[in-house]
Amino acid sequence: MIPYGITMKKPALFLPLLALLLALFAPAPAPAAEPDIAKMPMIKAMQDSGTKFYYLGEHSGLHGWLILNNGRLNVLYLTPDKTGFIFSGSIISGDGGNITQLQIASAITKNDDLKARVEGLAAGKGAPPPAVSIEKEGMPVPGGAISPGEQLIADMESAAGMTVGEATAPLLMMVVDPRCPYCKETWRALRDVVSVGGLRVKLIPIGAQGSENEREAAVFLRAETPLATWNAFIDDDKSVLAGEATDRAIQQVRANGGIVLRWKIEHTPYLVYRDASGKVKIVVGQPDNMAAVLDDLVAR
Repeated sequence: MIPYGITMKKPALFLPLLALLLALFAPAPAPAAEPDIAKMPMIKAMQDSGTKFYYLGEHSGLHGWLILNNGRLNVLYLTPDKTGFIFSGSIISGDGGNITQLQIASAITKNDDLKARVEGLAAGKGAPPPAVSIEKEGMPVPGGAISPGEQLIADMESAAGMTVGEATAPLLMMVVDPRCPYCKETWRALRDVVSVGGLRVKLIPIGAQGSENEREAAVFLRAETPLATWNAFIDDDKSVLAGEATDRAIQQVRANGGIVLRWKIEHTPYLVYRDASGKVKIVVGQPDNMAAVLDDLVAR
């Protein structure tokens, strides 16, 4: 007999209520532990060169870090299989929200060192010059006896890439990640000069192993009309780099990744060229003053 006239005709109704109460009073799940990536060769090389890493947490199976080097901020995500990285990407929610921006904002509020560095950048401190000479005292020459600048030029010339523009125009070599927004903006600042014959650009594509970036980079290496293909892709026509990449092209992109590791290239775009006097210059990241770079290249 059930007291107080209460019947138990629908006992299943109590189960959702019990589950709700358990959920309300259950302890919050522990935050994801930061993966130990410091021993990975690429990360070690970046840290040895002074790059700072600030953990952003985990979202959708991706562990992320805000990275700071030479006055520039970038974002790095570890691939779910923990064998590679995605650079310069953002996690966007199904309703269009920028998860990465929220992660960065949260990290800044929780880390006084990061907050101070970001505020310093906002105030204009620590920004690199538009272009710097590679011929610096103590600059390592990976595996060679020639000068650093000449070795870098040789490595860039041997890298897999697509050269666009007039054959007689000054040459700019540019390491690009197909999904890097700074690469796209840099190209938009260059393509008019290329189209009128004032500049030749060798596009050297890279991408994290196993990523869409890598596949697109490899497909680009087989483009029949590289200039038209790249312009269309930059204008958000993703179909031009759709489809499967050949094994050879994938290996070429990975070989380009080896050059990235060799020279500790941490940001894209990465521009290499000779100025009017013949000195080898590099620009790390999107140029702050593209006109100065073009003056170096075009005004000869």
